[in-house]
Formats: sequence, structure tokens, C-alpha cells
Amino acid sequence: MKRTLVVILMTVCMISGAAFADDHDDNGWAGWDKGFRFASEDGKNTLKIGARVQFRLTNEDPDMGVDQTSFRLRRAKLKLSGQALGQVAYTIQANFAGGSAELEDAFLVYKKKKMAQLWAGQGKVFFARQNLTSSGKLQFVDRSIITSVVEGRRDQGLALMGQTEEKKFAYQVGVYNGNGVNNSSNDDDNFQYTGRVVYTPFGEYKTAESSLDRPEKSRLAVGAKVLLEEVDDLAGTVTDKTITGVEVAYKIGGFNAVGEYFMREDDVTTIATMTQTDTDAFYIQAGYLFESKPIE
Repeated sequence: MKRTLVVILMTVCMISGAAFADDHDDNGWAGWDKGFRFASEDGKNTLKIGARVQFRLTNEDPDMGVDQTSFRLRRAKLKLSGQALGQVAYTIQANFAGGSAELEDAFLVYKKKKMAQLWAGQGKVFFARQNLTSSGKLQFVDRSIITSVVEGRRDQGLALMGQTEEKKFAYQVGVYNGNGVNNSSNDDDNFQYTGRVVYTPFGEYKTAESSLDRPEKSRLAVGAKVLLEEVDDLAGTVTDKTITGVEVAYKIGGFNAVGEYFMREDDVTTIATMTQTDTDAFYIQAGYLFESKPIE
């Protein structure tokens, strides 16, 4: 898998170079803009090559056990993204931090109609706001621990999404296998379903934490979502999962705040018993980014 993926990435880069870089004065454009960018003359065909490395030192001091300090390569990602024919956006991203290449994202978006764009492939499930936020745009080192409750990280499937011209309302509806990344088939006859709506009354509010753009006027995002899935295992146990949630994000100047609240219900049915488990989870975070110093 590792060799195959590297060959694919190298092939895409070489094709892009042949298409755009031979004579960019006449046939297109090549340069740097938060990554290497290539574009055809009409701008309908583009490629951006980006990479991200996150390295950290972690100290663990448990109540019981041995104190331990470790270096860790948290993420090492290579990403190709762009558009083809002016109507199809694409993204391919792999993570090498685990010692071998893992394909995280590989999806296409047919974006001819702004209010009805078709997403297909493998990528982040359209559900939790913080999960949808890139690890390069998080406020803290990692996401909140409630992501283990929320689930729905990355999967394979189809989604329909859209946004109004004023960028004040957006929606996503998705159907997925429900068994995670890089699985060639569904693990049962059921799918995972998600729906999410977001209202931004003061204009677009992208899924990026902190307030690096320091807006002079308020930015607000209010959203709601639901995730439904039935899981059947080989032993005859059926689990019906229902997760609902709300989200709020606000920023102005250097100040920002974001939070999500989730309610999860698991109905587990076996041959002999039926049980129900309810779980509530939330996080709230806020910060202030000083204008004259790189301190938050």
C-alpha cells in the first residue's frame, strides 16, 4: 500500500508539472501561495501541493504508574488538492506519521450548483464541527476528548451539500459505510446517515478555530446535526445509535469562542436482552489573540 500510494502521488505531481509548468507564461501559472500551486491559463484546472508536520513533547504523570516523557511525530501529511474543468474539486491526503502511509482523504466534489454539490469518496463525515476542522486550524494541540463519544471521523460514502450565495446558510446530508477508512466493503447491510445545518447571520464562518483574521465585525455560527446508524455484529447483537448535537462559534477582533453539545443514545439488542445507554458530552473553549504579539 505504501509503495502504491507514493507512486500515485508522484505520478500526479509529474502529470501536473507537464501540464502547467513547462511554459507557464503561455499555458498557465505556477507559484507559491500557502503551498505549491499550478493552474491552467483559464484557471479551470488547478493543483495545490501542501504538507504539514506536527511534532510534540508529551509528559505523562499518572496517579498510579511511572512518569514518562516522550517525543512524538503527531502528524506528517502530504496533500494534493485543486479542481478540474472548473466544476470538479478533488482532494487526496495521506498521513505518514504512523510509520507507513495511510490514505485519509480521497474525494471529488461536483460543484456546478452552489446549493446542490455532490461529494463522493473517502473523507471526513459531515457531522461534528471540531472533527471537520483541519488539525492545522485547531486552537489546541488536539481535539477534545469527546470525539471518542461523537465518532464519525472519516468514512467512505456520498453526500449532498450546499451554501447560499450570501454564505449565511449551509447544509450537508451524507450516507456512509460506517466502518471507517480504507475498508473496501461495508461490514453489514446498514449505512451510517448524517445531516448538518449551519446558520451564519453575519456572513461566512469557516470551520477554523482561533481568530487569526481578526474580524472587525462579529462572526457567528449556529448549527445542529444528527447521526443515525444501526450496527449488526456476527454474534446477533444489534446496536441502534442516535447522536444529536448543536454547535456555536463566535469571534470578533482577537476574541473567539466555540462549543458543541451532544446527546447519544445506544439501544443494544441481543437474543436475550435489550439495554439502553444515554451519554451527554460537551466542550467549550475560548481565547484571545493579541494583535501586537504572536500570543494567544
